[in-house]
Amino acid sequence: MSQLLAFLRRARLFFLFLFLQILCFVVYFQTLVYPNSVFISGASSFSGTVLEWSHDITSYFDLDVENERLARENAELRKALKNSQYALQRDSASVNDSIFHQQYTYISATVIQSSCSQRNNYFTLDVGSLQGIKPGMGVISPRGVVGVVYNVGEHFCLVKTVLTHENNTNVLVGKQQYLGILKWDGKSPTKGTITGVSRDYKVSIGCNVYTRGGDGIYPKGIYLGRVSAKYPIEEQSLWNLELSFWEDYRNLSAVYVVVSPLKQELVDLNNKIPTDTN
Repeated sequence: MSQLLAFLRRARLFFLFLFLQILCFVVYFQTLVYPNSVFISGASSFSGTVLEWSHDITSYFDLDVENERLARENAELRKALKNSQYALQRDSASVNDSIFHQQYTYISATVIQSSCSQRNNYFTLDVGSLQGIKPGMGVISPRGVVGVVYNVGEHFCLVKTVLTHENNTNVLVGKQQYLGILKWDGKSPTKGTITGVSRDYKVSIGCNVYTRGGDGIYPKGIYLGRVSAKYPIEEQSLWNLELSFWEDYRNLSAVYVVVSPLKQELVDLNNKIPTDTN
């Protein structure tokens, strides 16, 4: 305490000078208009700068909380978007043929995942058992056939496409409607192979190819494409026909699942065909 008192006694002249200096500045700025306005303006500017720094520092420390709040808001907004919602009811259409007494129902769907470069290619559709989809149903597009439903979940299904080694489709070739089987050789997603057409038939390049139907999977007469090349199969009296698909499976989006209420009846009858025991 004595040292503090000694320090104050030694510095009493300095503190007196500092007090008088401050007093002079106060009197100077309060009595004269211009210095007073400059002081107030400078003080306001300094105060505003300090407040801005304080706000920036506070906002920086609150940044994580703000980002989390914005993320929650964005998630809620995305949930409200149409492409984030799953439609339980899908558009469907029925075709009744009074001559052949056939009926097909088409359920619209969208390809949400696909592959075209594998040996066996599958597409995933955004419809499932909730829409009545079952394994074995055919899938078509506006420009051809897509494949057959292979596996089904509640909301999605897996389609074994025509770009699959094991998928065979009965077709009709040309105006004469020669019977053939459409296969895929695993090479190009734009080409298919048709076998089973006898070399006795005059198949011309550029003739049209359609689905045969009658199996309860695809309706008859769906256009698939044109014959782009033909080669004789060695040691067989058959043509090996190259089909150029009308549909571009690499950019496929909108498809239709074919529902045939009469398919089970057809399957049951075929199962009752007697087997040859000889």
